[in-house]
Amino acid sequence: MTVGAEGVREVTFDDLPGLLPWARVLLGSEAPEVRRKTREAIEREFERDKWGSLLKALEAPGRRWGVGDAERWFIGDEETVFSAGDRLCAGSALAAQARFVDEVAARLLPFLPAEGLVELGAGYGGVLLNLAKRTGFEGIGLAAGELTAAGVECLRRLAAVEGLAVHAGRCDFTAPGICRFEVAPGSAIYTCGAVPYVRELTRAFVDDLRALGPAAVVHIEPCPEHYGDDPLGRLRSAYASANDYNRNLVSLLHERAEAGDITLLREEKCFFGPNCLLPFSLVAWVPARGVS
Repeated sequence: MTVGAEGVREVTFDDLPGLLPWARVLLGSEAPEVRRKTREAIEREFERDKWGSLLKALEAPGRRWGVGDAERWFIGDEETVFSAGDRLCAGSALAAQARFVDEVAARLLPFLPAEGLVELGAGYGGVLLNLAKRTGFEGIGLAAGELTAAGVECLRRLAAVEGLAVHAGRCDFTAPGICRFEVAPGSAIYTCGAVPYVRELTRAFVDDLRALGPAAVVHIEPCPEHYGDDPLGRLRSAYASANDYNRNLVSLLHERAEAGDITLLREEKCFFGPNCLLPFSLVAWVPARGVS
């Protein structure tokens, strides 16, 4: 998705207030009210409002939606501002999401083949189900964990329509063991846009992932610790604070690496953001040798 393609145009930081309501709010004279990520707020946002509403749409008589239909329902095709590295571009939200999945696929492929590919915090499966249909991901066992029952059911229904075998179950980043389903040892485990909803991760999060015996753990997540101190970086930090998003994933992983518990494999800052105020970074790691 390049500038000039599909109506995409490059924009500047100064254009953002005219394009994004959040930019106008954050650059205004009054600080916005923080949207606290309580368990009740998350359940309301996803179990009821987002995945719950999608599930109702999927259950409509005679309706047989695949993942593309769900994306059009959930994302829509309004104009948005996305980021590609240091560049800001305006274009279709649906096309920006498709480009994001391209970027995710390119970053996960180096960790394959593996005994399985497992997404934790998978929502309705928009990323995993699209990955499963791409070159390099064929034939691998797929599993997905999701916090909400509505999200798990959406994922199962969409996978069935797509003809994909996905083992889906519940997971909770704050609960002992994280997964309420079996994960094959030697799997490549990844998270993608799920960590922000845990205000502060603990050492147990890393320990529980280590205990799953992964071939690698790949976090593809917004990481405010990677935002700079330039005007855009400060705006992004203000957006993360206003939404009460996680701010300690990177420091936690570095702390565990320095303690010899994990080995960091790769770290890439803010490579793409379907929402330019919430760009995604990559941090990949493995349990340190001899650690189980």
